[in-house]
Amino acid sequence: NLGGPGLNYNMLQCKPLAVRHQLNCNGHIFDLRSGQVDGKLRLDGAVQIRVGQQVGGVNFPGQQVNMFQLAEIDQEQIAYLLHRDLFQSSFNQLFHLGHTDNSLFEMIYMMIIRMHGFSDCNRNNAGANQLTDLSRCR
Repeated sequence: NLGGPGLNYNMLQCKPLAVRHQLNCNGHIFDLRSGQVDGKLRLDGAVQIRVGQQVGGVNFPGQQVNMFQLAEIDQEQIAYLLHRDLFQSSFNQLFHLGHTDNSLFEMIYMMIIRMHGFSDCNRNNAGANQLTDLSRCR
């Protein structure tokens, strides 16, 4: 979104309604079957996330720019309204939805350790903002 307005996750306070596919979020009625908010088509899609993995989703007709994202974490539901560009970002796809496109990404796990104190080994091998070569400290 170069040069455009900043995109962010707008957290919603939602409560279920009598109709199963509707939520009252911040005083607005979200219909997750039709993509309508307060009776007007406003959503491009909606997804449900459980423990960092997308478990459901729906696309709505038209070219709206709003996405509804409902995350379930430890028996708590957290709802977000976000711009379609933020929804499609690599960060959101990897971190929130658990999507990995193996043609674009290779998942690498890395352990980062913070050392407390300052030994002679660290002083000799690292500058102010450099990583220490711990292989020399054995």
